[in-house]
Amino acid sequence: MFCEPCKRIAPVVADFSRLVRRRGVLGVFEAGGEIRIGDAVRLIGERYTPLPESPYQKFLAFVPTIPPGRVVRYVDVAVAMGVAEVFVRVLPGYIRRSVGLGLPLHRIVNARGELLPLIPGQAGKLLAEGVIHRGDAATVDLAAFLWQGAA
Repeated sequence: MFCEPCKRIAPVVADFSRLVRRRGVLGVFEAGGEIRIGDAVRLIGERYTPLPESPYQKFLAFVPTIPPGRVVRYVDVAVAMGVAEVFVRVLPGYIRRSVGLGLPLHRIVNARGELLPLIPGQAGKLLAEGVIHRGDAATVDLAAFLWQGAA
């Protein structure tokens, strides 16, 4: 068994067995381009915080990154957390558990863009951010407001 980020990169790694159980081999690239075997790479340690170990901690780390005026679907949250997409089944529990923490949970919708009854005041908060245009709206226009990470 290995972590979800490793599972996602396994198809593109020549010798995946060398990566299994080696925490911290993934990195963040700060510039685009192509890296070839033998190229010099400079490591900058401690610049980014390590990925949390538990899925719930990953959830807590991701939700604040959703920008105002945008929404994400359950599946987008799972992908951003680096967990299997079937993990969406536990997200309602994470949302309920996190309601009092001051997180922008109102920016999470279901796959059809529908507001979630388990998030108090979701419509009002999305109205204030310009995502919906009526306080009684039940859905978000995903074509206009879906956020799938930085461009």
